[in-house]
Amino acid sequence: MCDGIQCWKWTWQIYLFDDAHTGPIDNMTNKLGIPLEMIFGDNFVAIEHGASRWGGYFLQRV
Repeated sequence: MCDGIQCWKWTWQIYLFDDAHTGPIDNMTNKLGIPLEMIFGDNFVAIEHGASRWGGYFLQRV
């Protein structure tokens, strides 16, 4: 893991987790109604403003 990517006065951190295992792939296939060969697991993006320390995050869950 790194300290993040600096862009202007913002720090971006991205965490990519392993590919999803069979259970989550089967669940997503059933929800969408189409066969899926491979989907990625949970992913997480965090942003933070350096001076104000204001930030937020986005979590994509399978």
